[in-house]
Amino acid sequence: MAILKVTRFIQDPAYCAVAACAALSNYYNRTITYESTKALADSKYHNISKEGLSSPEMGLLLNEIGFRYVSVISCQLDFLDMSWAKMSKKELLSTLTDAKKKRADYRQTMADYIAFLENDVHNKLIIDWDFGSYIMDEIKAGRPLISSYNWTMFFKFSKYSGKKVDPINGVGEEHAVVINGCDNNGVNIVDSHNEYYKYSLKKYRKGRYKIKWNNMMTIIGEGDLIIAHNHDLV
Repeated sequence: MAILKVTRFIQDPAYCAVAACAALSNYYNRTITYESTKALADSKYHNISKEGLSSPEMGLLLNEIGFRYVSVISCQLDFLDMSWAKMSKKELLSTLTDAKKKRADYRQTMADYIAFLENDVHNKLIIDWDFGSYIMDEIKAGRPLISSYNWTMFFKFSKYSGKKVDPINGVGEEHAVVINGCDNNGVNIVDSHNEYYKYSLKKYRKGRYKIKWNNMMTIIGEGDLIIAHNHDLV
């Protein structure tokens, strides 16, 4: 499969999700930049520098940019359930609303998903683990997509590096990138980060690299895919 021409932006600390949304949007409309996307995100969310963006928040940001069909594919079973996979949007909203009342540890995440699904467009939460099929289908159709994955796991960082770790969710940091290609050997990544890519990791500094399929399927299990269609900007 061809490697899609996705612009690589350099992110500010904690702004990987914003940079990924900017890169995906720029693929369809070259006037969209990291700076314009960051300004839009900052006007909507005020704690990005501390908390980043969740997947549903990224979906809402993509809606604001102009995408009307955004899907988040996730199997994060710490707060989702595979039995919800075949629910209608109405049923899923009701289930998430009920679960939010019982799960204080994931209350904000569920609130984000509820806001994402209630937005007046065609947003979907797809509960599934078949990430490879979604990646191949999108790339084959000539459409890049966003992935979040366990950055701490992939680069074998200490989960305690430079910050206090949440005792409940302290399994490492998520990082958001754009997938712009794949073949039998792996997945092509466009990565906005560069601050830590030195010494033994200097090969990642240019922000374009490949992750083998078996590695990608492991680290994405604690992350998501975000697919955006029908970009309607003129």
